[in-house]
Amino acid sequence: MMRDALELFPEQFLFEPKIMNEDTLVRDRPMIICGMGGSHLSADIFALLSSPGRIRLIHSDYGLPRLSDKEAASCLFVMSSYSGNTEEVLESYRAARDHGYAMCAMAVGGKLLELAAADGIPYIQFPSVGIQPRAALGYGVVALGAFAGEQKNIFSIDTARARSLGESLAEKLPGRIPLVYASGGNAALAQNWKIKFCENTKIPAFWNVIPELNHNEMTGFDAVDATKSVSAQFSVIMLLDVDDHPRNQQRMKITRELYEARNIPVHTIELWGASRAEKILNCLLVADWASVCLGEFYGVEVEQVPMVEEFKKMIA
Repeated sequence: MMRDALELFPEQFLFEPKIMNEDTLVRDRPMIICGMGGSHLSADIFALLSSPGRIRLIHSDYGLPRLSDKEAASCLFVMSSYSGNTEEVLESYRAARDHGYAMCAMAVGGKLLELAAADGIPYIQFPSVGIQPRAALGYGVVALGAFAGEQKNIFSIDTARARSLGESLAEKLPGRIPLVYASGGNAALAQNWKIKFCENTKIPAFWNVIPELNHNEMTGFDAVDATKSVSAQFSVIMLLDVDDHPRNQQRMKITRELYEARNIPVHTIELWGASRAEKILNCLLVADWASVCLGEFYGVEVEQVPMVEEFKKMIA
C-alpha cells in the first residue's frame, strides 16, 4: 500500500477541493495552522511554497498559541487533521470557536468535519483513499492553497529519479541512525526526512540545520577513543540546495569534510527541479523511497504505526 501511495503521489496535486460554507471563509488574513503529525508536515511544506506572510505560524499542541486576542483575531485559524479525530486539533477548534475567531477545517471526515458542518465553518473534505496521513501530504498542500486563494503550482515531479536516489541511499544506511542536515530555509524538509525514517523504517532518526549546528551539534562528533562507538552509529544525509546562502553552502562542504575525517559517513542529496515546488517535492519523494526501502530491508511493517495506536489507547 505504501509503495502504491508513493507511485501515485503526483496525482494528489490534481485534487480539486470543494470548500463547503465558502461564503463565510475569510481569506484576507494570515493563517495559523493547527495540526499534528502528517497535517503538520503538509503545513510546513505549504509554508515553503506560499507567498510571504501567508502563514503566521504553525501550532502543534493543545489549545491556541500564545497570542494576544488582537493578534489572534486578525488571523484565519486552519484546523487540520487528516483523520478528523486528532484530539489536540479538536481542542484548538473549540477554543478558537469559543473566542469567535475566523476558522476553517480540513480532514477526511471524523469529528472535526462534523463540528465544522454543524457550526457553519468552511471546510474541505479530503478523498478517502485509505493511505496514511504522512503519505497524503499533497492533499493537505492543495487544500491549504484553496483556503488561501492561491493558484495551484504547475510542476512535474521526477518520480523515476526520486525513486532511484531513494533506493540507492537505502542501500547505504543499514545499521546506521540517519541524521539529516539542511539549511535553515529547508528545515521543514530535514524534519520531514527524519519523520519518514521514524514512521516508515521504525528507527530513530534526527535532524538539524546549518548554520546553527556548526555552533554546537557538530562538537558531539569530535570523538575520542571512549566515545567513537557512539558517533559511529550515525550516517549524515545532507540536503544541498544551490539557492542556499553561499556561506551556508560552504559550511555544508566543510562540515562534510570534518565529519568524514572522523569516519562519519556523509551522503548528499542535491535538490533539483525547475521551480521551488519541484525541488521540494522531488526531495520529499526521495525521503519516502529511502525510508520505505530501508524499512523493507529491516523487515518492518512500513505502513502502519502500531506504537502510535498503542499510545492512543493508553491515553484515551
